[in-house]
Amino acid sequence: MNTQRQHWETTAEEWQQKHRQVLWRQHSDAVNLALVQRWWPNESVGSVLKTDLFDEAFGDGLFPFMRLNAKSVNGIDISAAIASSVRRRCPELQTTVADVRQLPFGNDQFDLIISNSTLDHFQTTAEISLAVGELYR
Repeated sequence: MNTQRQHWETTAEEWQQKHRQVLWRQHSDAVNLALVQRWWPNESVGSVLKTDLFDEAFGDGLFPFMRLNAKSVNGIDISAAIASSVRRRCPELQTTVADVRQLPFGNDQFDLIISNSTLDHFQTTAEISLAVGELYR
């Protein structure tokens, strides 16, 4: 897990310095937002967890929509640099440095989980299963 954290710390630093790619970020945010809007429940949503804050660190991400449509929004990222960037950009978003395979939250704490770019980064079925188990918990 330490290797994953190092990878994302390095990636965050590189993106902050070299890869602004504003147009790509806007496109990515628009695609993700369209999906989330289509799948968002009709009933009131209390607490939401977002499992990857890269989008919010370098663009609007999904936070503006989630903030308007949920009572509280929490986000996790394995990278302290990304979480720190999000805290500066979106102080209302409760951020935690955490690995999705070992969440620091109690059971049944969230009404909705958005995980649009997390599980695709794992290399084994066992890692994916562990993460899904934690998200389900």
